[in-house]
Amino acid sequence: MKVSMQYAHHAHSESDLLGMMDAQEAIGAFDAINWHQQAAQAGKLKKVSPTLSAQKGSSLIWVSVSGDPPNIAFVSSYSFPGVVKRLFGLISANGIVEKHRTDMSPQEARNAIEAFAGDDASALANLYNI
Repeated sequence: MKVSMQYAHHAHSESDLLGMMDAQEAIGAFDAINWHQQAAQAGKLKKVSPTLSAQKGSSLIWVSVSGDPPNIAFVSSYSFPGVVKRLFGLISANGIVEKHRTDMSPQEARNAIEAFAGDDASALANLYNI
């Protein structure tokens, strides 16, 4: 999977491609980031919220840190191919399903990356209330 990181000092259009990674490497990339330091730097620079993203085909997950250390939280989005309902649920069509969370703990954010990297649909369903 392709893994990228947008650090606190980046502009909105910038990110670092960390590379093609397997599940263990993606979790290692999450663990290697000092999220408290990134949140503090983001608060000072006021540019972007530091964000780790992983993509497999048309499926994408990202986790973005916010808050003032030591009280940090994560916002996250998970998108994947599936059936999308339109017109108040009256019409269904194939498309990209998007699920969001605005209240993840650091452990839940790590769990989300781990579940996505490991293709654990059950864990993703629990984390994103699918």
